Amino acid sequence: MFSILKNPHPFIFNSGSVLIPGIFTFLLILLFRPLGFNNLPFNYVVAFAFGFGLIASTLVWLTVKLLKFIAPQWMDEDCWTLGKEVLLIFTVLVLIVLTIFFIFFSINVTEHGPWELFKMVFVKTLLFSAFLILFMVYLQILI
Repeated sequence: MFSILKNPHPFIFNSGSVLIPGIFTFLLILLFRPLGFNNLPFNYVVAFAFGFGLIASTLVWLTVKLLKFIAPQWMDEDCWTLGKEVLLIFTVLVLIVLTIFFIFFSINVTEHGPWELFKMVFVKTLLFSAFLILFMVYLQILI
């Protein structure tokens, strides 16, 4: 069952894999206003959308660069597998969730307690990201 994770997979770290999460995050916040953004004036929503989009793109880039530095053999593009891709995506998602959580927690914009806030950020980030992740992985398989 897990043998599919050992299948070769294209290494999708390129300018698109950095820009697409940022653009998607920007549009998602701007259009759907999750996590309480609907209570903010439009110019604040745009600023937060841009900031979180920048954070998402930066975290993708930093994670890949850091892993290539720490574990260059594991990150070898010629030996890249579907399992490694899933693990890399999950790592980036966790970092994005933690970053968003710490931002919301530190600026105290919610009446939720820390655990409730974390669960809310985790679930909404995971749900919204699932479509983008599936799209990006599927797109790379087609190319």
